[in-house]
Amino acid sequence: MKNKLKKAAAALLAAVMVVVCVSGCSESQSTADSGTQTTEAKTSADTAYAAENGFTYEIDNSADYTEESTEAEETAEETEPQEEPEEYVGEESDDNFTYDVYTKHAEVKAFIGKESRELTIPDEYNGLPVTVVGEKLMAQNKVLTGVTIGSNIEIIGNSAFSEVTRLTSVKFNDPNSIKEIGSSSFGGCELLSDFPVKLPNLERIGSYAFYGSGIKEFTVPCGVKTIEEATFNGCKKLFVLNIEDGVERIKDFAFSKTKIESLVIPDSVINISNFFKILGSSGLSNDENNLKEITIGEGVEEIPFNLLAECEKLEVVNLPKSLKVIGNGAFEHCSNLVKITIPENVTKIEERVFYDCVNLEEVILPDGLEVIERLAFENCQKLKHILISETVTTLGEYVFSSCESLTEITIPGSVIEVPECAFYGCTSLKKVTINEGVLKIGYRIFQNIGENLTDLILPDSLVSISESIWTKYWKGGAVDQPNLVVTYKGNKYTWEQADD
Repeated sequence: MKNKLKKAAAALLAAVMVVVCVSGCSESQSTADSGTQTTEAKTSADTAYAAENGFTYEIDNSADYTEESTEAEETAEETEPQEEPEEYVGEESDDNFTYDVYTKHAEVKAFIGKESRELTIPDEYNGLPVTVVGEKLMAQNKVLTGVTIGSNIEIIGNSAFSEVTRLTSVKFNDPNSIKEIGSSSFGGCELLSDFPVKLPNLERIGSYAFYGSGIKEFTVPCGVKTIEEATFNGCKKLFVLNIEDGVERIKDFAFSKTKIESLVIPDSVINISNFFKILGSSGLSNDENNLKEITIGEGVEEIPFNLLAECEKLEVVNLPKSLKVIGNGAFEHCSNLVKITIPENVTKIEERVFYDCVNLEEVILPDGLEVIERLAFENCQKLKHILISETVTTLGEYVFSSCESLTEITIPGSVIEVPECAFYGCTSLKKVTINEGVLKIGYRIFQNIGENLTDLILPDSLVSISESIWTKYWKGGAVDQPNLVVTYKGNKYTWEQADD
């Protein structure tokens, strides 16, 4: 018996030694491979011991890892060295700047040198890398025309060069070092035209960072997750703006009053605001915007309120398949928009979406559309035809009012009620078909349509027709329709008969 116990102990010891050898000599292999080798070594030793002592050894493969290896990994994580925080040393200065000095870096705090047209932010101070340009460092300076940024600078503070009205050039010794441009950093630098097109490792651009500046082209790199409010607002010489895939949000007024003609919003963007609207305006002309074409990426599900309102030069809009809702006034007053296709996942077109798009000729609506709200197509003067899907259940008041070129329209039976003033001012309207299923016809739906209507087809399902559907707004009372024929319950009626 003692010999058997000695042999068993020897076998187990051999297995342990094999485990130690395998784990210690194969650091480059994966944890899974180490576990496999350990299991094989232990199995070999135990099988030999079992055979020698006359019984069968069964292998249990139910566990994928050992408790010992898990504990070792946790211990390694706990003991991983952490970088010690820097300590503040104090404020120091040279001939040009005061610095906040830390144990491993320095930050430019204030300018104390003589006024000069050229300024250089140093790479180092007393052997320490200079990494930060302080807030309001040269704000409102009236002399400075050129700045060179040191190769270790990572952050340009808020308003560092704001309102430096003679500044024309900003150069970077190492464009790769910059990670953050603070709010209003170069705001109001209207002569600033010499600026890098791209700072590859930039992670943040603050609001109003380039507001009113003279930059001509810029690339927002993928590391910048949000284009903040009014970042490029008023950049009247900015013709080209590239947005890399990786950006996720674009906030209000970001590109207002620029000369951007074409813009592509990448698929990574999931949230957009009124980036072309005039800052602080309401219903004013936005003819300073030069936008002619825009493509919105597949990450966007909702077009927000007034997204491109008053972009009077806009001609082409490419909407993503991911889109579900088009918000109030999204394309209001886009007077050069001619054609648009609404993606198939859109279920709702909100109020005034295409209000006053006077040159809009063609709109393709999706099969799944459910709601078209009031004034959605008002004053689309060149819209001749529009096909409304059988899935639409709700139409808003004045939905097609003043569509002066609209000649024919069919209201599907899925719509419960033809709303008030639906065709107000549609002076070219000749034929209106209201399909079986519609229950009500609202007040003044044919107000001010003139005398061109010749064919009106009504469904048997009607239970209510409002009075005065033919009135003239400025005179009141009925308007003669001498050429009109009304079809209702299989019978045809002339205008005189229908009026009775």
